[in-house]
Amino acid sequence: MDSGPGRQQEGTGLGLALTKRFAELHGGSVSVDSVLGQGSTFTIRLPLEVEGGTTQTPSEVVPQHREAADSMRPLVLVVDDNPGAAEILARHLDTGGFRMELARTGTDALRMARRLQPAAITLDILLPEIDGWEVLSRLQADEATQNIPVLVVSVVDKPALGRTLGAIDYFVKPVDGKALLSRLGQYTFTSKVKDETVRVLVIDDERANLDLMETMLTPAGFGVLRANGGQEGIDMAKSQLPNLILLDLMMPEVTGFDVVEALRAEEVTRSIPIMVLTAKGLTDDDKQALNGQVAAIFQRDSVAGTELTDWLKRIVARRQGS
Repeated sequence: MDSGPGRQQEGTGLGLALTKRFAELHGGSVSVDSVLGQGSTFTIRLPLEVEGGTTQTPSEVVPQHREAADSMRPLVLVVDDNPGAAEILARHLDTGGFRMELARTGTDALRMARRLQPAAITLDILLPEIDGWEVLSRLQADEATQNIPVLVVSVVDKPALGRTLGAIDYFVKPVDGKALLSRLGQYTFTSKVKDETVRVLVIDDERANLDLMETMLTPAGFGVLRANGGQEGIDMAKSQLPNLILLDLMMPEVTGFDVVEALRAEEVTRSIPIMVLTAKGLTDDDKQALNGQVAAIFQRDSVAGTELTDWLKRIVARRQGS
């Protein structure tokens, strides 16, 4: 990394984030080694496809806990035959906490929608074999898929027709990623949980933090359970079985790490999504301990209320739909 006098301005960090995402899309990874006073070395690892063989992915490139973490994210079926457009959608969805499966033809879309039962579908209109209008009509006519929300994402600017055929929303390319994620988050949440009150267990040893979370979550439609400390949180999780847990890490006696370990060891609480909200700066060892065990990690001083509640809704929607 260039830290000499010739460097005039610090970067935004977006380049590394994009590089990491592109590497992961190809089954690879990005790692960094730093030496104080000397600089940092970034390494990109990509699987090599041997002619006549299959793609080999080293175990360190795709950790075993990756599948468990991904399974907690709502699935969106992207129907688009354009690789570039599909990759853009993949980036938007990954940023918003969704996972993705891709169908490149209308025929594949119908088959995969029935088999996967995704939380939502994004549908292009200009498709080979069967166009998007026909796909939309068939999805609505099939009892197995008629309740899956479909959002049209296409260069074809005919929103009235799309809604008439059953689409819940219509986006003309190039799509606004924030608007798309907002619509997906709202619909996958409300369509799955309907009128049920989603109960969130907040575990924190600071009363002020408990009060703040209750003030933030209650107007958004959540039912809030409060646990003053780690042990009380473990006991309440077992007895109340909340839809989701919001957890602080820095607590005396029974820490947030202890809570995660205890809940994941019990069958009745093992599948409850846990979101960490903490002021603690996490070390690499901390992140490794939590990776695959929690649905998301937020820094308390940087997360906005709407961002937090949107994440809660997406995670609960996945649990309700599973």
